[in-house]
Amino acid sequence: MWQQIASAIEELNPEILKNACLALAGIFTSIVSTLMGEHQHLFYWLFSFVVADYLTGIFAAARTGTWSSREGLRGVVRKFLILLTAIGFHGVDQILNEPWIGAWAIGALSLNELISILENIEKSGFGSIIPRRVRDMLALVQEEHKTRSKTNYRELRIMSEHFKPSEFESRDGKPSPWPEVVDPGLYSLLEEIRADFGEPIYINSGYRSPEHNAKVGGAKNSYHVRGQAADIRPTRYQDQKRWHAALGRLKVIANRRCKGGVGFYPTFVHVDLGPERRWNG
Repeated sequence: MWQQIASAIEELNPEILKNACLALAGIFTSIVSTLMGEHQHLFYWLFSFVVADYLTGIFAAARTGTWSSREGLRGVVRKFLILLTAIGFHGVDQILNEPWIGAWAIGALSLNELISILENIEKSGFGSIIPRRVRDMLALVQEEHKTRSKTNYRELRIMSEHFKPSEFESRDGKPSPWPEVVDPGLYSLLEEIRADFGEPIYINSGYRSPEHNAKVGGAKNSYHVRGQAADIRPTRYQDQKRWHAALGRLKVIANRRCKGGVGFYPTFVHVDLGPERRWNG
């Protein structure tokens, strides 16, 4: 089958072949840009590793006499499934609003491909060009990657049952270094408030980068910058009277549950882990 495809390509006009390749490249780039969003550059790296692994695999099979068209086709299918897996994980992180999921998946797949490339080079008889320390380093990185992904998932589940890390991110786009900056006590406080409230709570403002805090006129020593404060409100209702009633109930619960600072504002409640104090904004 592959010989027939190669013969057909050889018979094509070079100009037609060039235009077809350019068109396919353009379509591929457009699809990746649309599907992968902020992960498209990571996806391009994965795609490069996938292609390199496939080509080095063919070379290794040819050198060892194990090449067959059936195995070649299976390899194409396997590589296609790897790319689909990366796209699928990106879709999951978009649904859950957790960008680390897509980045983790693409990173793990890329590491596996890179290690497979090195194995193919070794099978081809050129293993001596790969320093042993490089192999050890890649194995170590792969193990650390697995450990970090498990830790991230565990922290995501344990630190807060109802609030996602992205909800605490600074509104200027700078993420809070989860979970080091956001105080675990803040998660506990919000979970207690939500349990009493019995409904979802929306975080208007959680962690603030110093730059964003200055831009919105926050206090220089704001507890938002320390990751120890949140401005919260009920989720929106179509009935405004019902929403304001829910906000009033949230204020009562926050006042009872929070042993730190509580600020009462027309459209939200501020809670923080500082000294006990109350105010109206």
